[in-house]
Amino acid sequence: MSPTADGLANLQETINDLRRQLTERTAERAEALAGEFATAEVLQLINSSPGPGPGWGRTRREGGHKAIAGPVRRGV
Repeated sequence: MSPTADGLANLQETINDLRRQLTERTAERAEALAGEFATAEVLQLINSSPGPGPGWGRTRREGGHKAIAGPVRRGV
């Protein structure tokens, strides 16, 4: 059983399509990784910053948590 010209053309088209998809996904992945590395660098910089004084980071986290949680409304 030998492959036909149409069958080979279809296989080549499929291969080309898969290569294109792989190239697109590889570029998307590289862009996402670059964003993650940039975020990590910013977070490391923030983490290494001394802030305005001792306990500043803890106080801000606690205050932010309270502000986000807020009171629970019932029966509204």
